[in-house]
Amino acid sequence: MAAGAVVSLVVFGCARIVISWLPMDAPGAERTAHGTAHWLLAVVTFAAITSAAFELRHALSAATPPDHSHIAGLVHWLSWLLLVAVSTSSMRLASRLISCAVCSSTDMSTSSDHAAR
Repeated sequence: MAAGAVVSLVVFGCARIVISWLPMDAPGAERTAHGTAHWLLAVVTFAAITSAAFELRHALSAATPPDHSHIAGLVHWLSWLLLVAVSTSSMRLASRLISCAVCSSTDMSTSSDHAAR
């Protein structure tokens, strides 16, 4: 795996842990220090996972066996969709794309484990 992807995933994980301690501001309420910190951590979180997706896309394209080339294609399109979602501040769409990527990668790794046996 690319070193940049690992760094991005560590940043993503740390930001996800810290953001859970900082509640969002209620819609329409006055902005608080906790709400501002939550927003900044959300930006860091989505930027880190988008960066990791692009790094993984390049690593998978170079290292994926021919029978798993669909994985590189999936990561390619998910990374671009994630970039569009984050750049348009569509955090709900970005969250769904991350969930989709995690579920599909878990399913693919389970399939690979069964095939290896």
